[in-house]
Amino acid sequence: MPSNPLKRYQHGEGSYALVTGATLGMGEEWAHQLAALGFNLIIHGRSQAKLDAVRAAILAKHATVDVKTAIADAGALPPNLGELEALLPALSQITVLINNIGVTSKAFPLFEEAPTEDLLQQIAINDVFPTILTQRVLPTLKRNQPSLIVNVTSMGAWAPSPYLSAYSGSKAYNLIFSRSLYNEMRCEGNQVDVTTLVPGQVVSGMNEGPPTANMPTSHDFIRTTISKLSGGLFGVRPPPIMVPWMAHSMGYLAMQLMPRAMADWAVRSTVVDLRKKKLAAEQREKPSEDQVVPTMTANSSAGATANGVHEDGKATMTN
Repeated sequence: MPSNPLKRYQHGEGSYALVTGATLGMGEEWAHQLAALGFNLIIHGRSQAKLDAVRAAILAKHATVDVKTAIADAGALPPNLGELEALLPALSQITVLINNIGVTSKAFPLFEEAPTEDLLQQIAINDVFPTILTQRVLPTLKRNQPSLIVNVTSMGAWAPSPYLSAYSGSKAYNLIFSRSLYNEMRCEGNQVDVTTLVPGQVVSGMNEGPPTANMPTSHDFIRTTISKLSGGLFGVRPPPIMVPWMAHSMGYLAMQLMPRAMADWAVRSTVVDLRKKKLAAEQREKPSEDQVVPTMTANSSAGATANGVHEDGKATMTN
């Protein structure tokens, strides 16, 4: 790995990287590793307390970087950039945008039974928020060329999963949006490098450990990703699609080569098995009737947690 694979995007000591969903998992790891390379940071999340904790942890290791925080509800419709609205115009030195934030459902519900709020949140967080944010930041990135946009999709873009229709569709949007923007930058002769990052399973806010060869830690996955953003032997620009982890890359290649019907069968088999295990685990954890203690009041919002994510919908945020 080069001493600084992202040196192309550092213009003096004032360059900033904006990372969404930066209080957990891969987003937090992006923030730490970009700071280690000397980037100043804008870290986005929904909780000021969590953002402050990440900021303090970064500064404890990298005291010379500037770390700004910004709260925005990525699931809001119509879209609202929150504190980023005021912060972005004042920061003229952004050279890197990491559209990391994402949400999925762990419940594997039948599509017609999925809470409408959860479906809308998946589309808003995975697609609407990064689209609008990219549009706002792009003029700054063009002024600061060469610059970088990383859009995070998933294997779900190539493996449309039963019981995860909204999620798979949203990830396919990430892929096509990112590829289209990549082509636009090339047509216009801009050195705004746009790449689509394709993770498989990674130990993060969406997947619990332990890590394996097929499911690396967020630290190892982001470290590998950064090492391959320098372009390698074929130039200084990253490719339009990156599948940096070897095991994920092999799965991605297999999906490209096998007949569509075979790929769909493989996806169905895998997800049906995961769903059965999930439902069985929930059944084992379900208390018997004589163990149930009523906790709801007349004014309670059933299933709502403190951060607004519904436990019954199993929507899991990455920030």
